Amino acid sequence: FVFGKKQSTHCRVEYGIGSYNPKRRFNLNCCIESTFRLMNSYIVSLYNNLILSIKCGNGISGKSIAKPLFILSIFECIAMGDLNENKIMFNDNRLKKIYTAFARYYEEVKLTPIILPYYHLGSSDFYHLVWCEKNRPPYNGNTPSEKYLRENLLYAKFDDELWEILQDAESREHIRRNIITRFLTKQ
Repeated sequence: FVFGKKQSTHCRVEYGIGSYNPKRRFNLNCCIESTFRLMNSYIVSLYNNLILSIKCGNGISGKSIAKPLFILSIFECIAMGDLNENKIMFNDNRLKKIYTAFARYYEEVKLTPIILPYYHLGSSDFYHLVWCEKNRPPYNGNTPSEKYLRENLLYAKFDDELWEILQDAESREHIRRNIITRFLTKQ
């Protein structure tokens, strides 16, 4: 006699009293896998929302799309296997070429130098600049020069959780499509 059943797409758990039936055993591996998928989906959604909430500066013809293009360029480098660790270098030639190609494709009126989104994306919660010193050295200007960054910055990086998510092609593609829809699709 079974009082109730809870059915999901991945696990089946039955509640009730009666004789033990080994066919009705709780499948722990299945539920752990379902929980992992649910948590991963939540984390992908969280980072998707963080990325879609980046603030874009003003460009020549309205809002600049340099930050979204830069993020898409990083995604492309990951997909092509050119970026294997969570260290994003602003002087990476492959990253620069992809960024330039995306800017041409999405018809950015005047190419924003890659140093601008590289540096200013540091104001986002998911992207971090790693300085040579423990704290950021003092700087009086808005955007430091390439020379200043070469001398004082080690690299930039995503949150470790975001980096792990981006290793999965399906999750990366989901976020990529949303970036294109939000920032690069003309309405």
